[in-house]
Amino acid sequence: MKKVIAILYLSFFAAELRAQLILHTGEVSFSVMAPMRRINAVNTEVTGSWDDITGRLRVEVPVAGFLFRNEFIADSFDIATQRRFVGFYMSGDAYPSASYVAKVINMDEVNLRRNGTYQVYTAGMLTINGVSREVSIPGEAVVLAGEVSIKASVRISTADYQVHVPEVIRGAFFQEVEVWVKGVLRR
Repeated sequence: MKKVIAILYLSFFAAELRAQLILHTGEVSFSVMAPMRRINAVNTEVTGSWDDITGRLRVEVPVAGFLFRNEFIADSFDIATQRRFVGFYMSGDAYPSASYVAKVINMDEVNLRRNGTYQVYTAGMLTINGVSREVSIPGEAVVLAGEVSIKASVRISTADYQVHVPEVIRGAFFQEVEVWVKGVLRR
């Protein structure tokens, strides 16, 4: 009897593992106009998963992983801007990561086991700087040969997430930021 229970348990556990798609490569980026220049940032330290049975998905982004391109020197990054972003704007010591925990609300229209392009609509909690808000984010999933490529974008208000923007530049800059997400998931 114990063997039967163990076999049932293991087969259930194996089925659950097959349902999980794990983010193999991911990128979160944003671009914002500052007083003297455009600031571009990219983060490739993104982790995440998508359960293709329940539609649950999770994306986590370490704040310190954002790299800011130096517009004056090709293929280099601006360390001073990164430190200011993590320590001042985003309170990175207190809130080291941002996350999106959601559910695909049209999962019945998405087949992650069949090649094709699918419009995906998600709803869940976006947490940035320790502040969680319910958001809906549309995106696209392209399934090809067992891999799922995803892309989405969302516009966020810096005030909604208590991003510390100095008053001197708050009026004209940094009120809203467009954030782009892309990645490849595999079983």
